[in-house]
Formats: sequence, C-alpha cells, structure tokens
Amino acid sequence: MIQRLRQDLKNDLIAGLLVVIPLATTIWLVFTIARWAIDFLTRIPKQINPYNNLHPILVNMLNLVVGVTVPVLFILLIGLMARNIAGRWLLDLGEKLLQAIPLAGPVYKTLKQLLETVLKESKNK
Repeated sequence: MIQRLRQDLKNDLIAGLLVVIPLATTIWLVFTIARWAIDFLTRIPKQINPYNNLHPILVNMLNLVVGVTVPVLFILLIGLMARNIAGRWLLDLGEKLLQAIPLAGPVYKTLKQLLETVLKESKNK
C-alpha cells in the first residue's frame, strides 16, 4: 500500500513537472523577448523617437502591444522554421550549440528526451 502510494506520488510529480516546465519556459521566453523589445524601443533617442510626444497612457499601451506582439511573432517564426528543411537545419545547429554549453547542454537534452517520451505516449493513447 505504501509502495503504491509512493509510486502514485512519483508519477504525479513527474506529470506535474512535464506540464509546468514547458509552460514556465514558454512564459519566461515570452517575458524575456518582450522585455528586450520594450527596452530596445525605449532606448531610441528622444530626438528621433516618433512616440516621444504621445500621452504616457498611450505609450504604455503601445509598449504592451509591442511586448505581446514581438514574442508571439518570434514563436511563430520558430514554428515556421521547424516545419521546413532550412529551418530544421538552423534549429538543429542551434540545438548542437546549446548542447555544447557545459551546464545547459545536459539539462536541455534531458528535458527534450522527457518531452519527446511524453508526447509519444500521448499520441499512442
């Protein structure tokens, strides 16, 4: 009985991690790209910035729109690349470079294998 409970807890933990890790990674990626885009736009010198004379609320709304649009377009571009031959080659190259990084490589490889296993199992059901 205790062994069964232990196995159930282990399975629940793994299932939870497999849901949370990709979700958290995606959220982190979206916020990072959004922050980069907003920082890039706010570093434009005031003399040549066409949005310099806008109302602050309008500027904040523009930052929000850019902050959401740029990451979504970036993710769509990666998805498009993943679906064609040249893009697949670029993604494979990026994956090889990532796996060459001492600490990030093994973590990435492990997460990728876990996700591939889970996705295969969910397709078989």
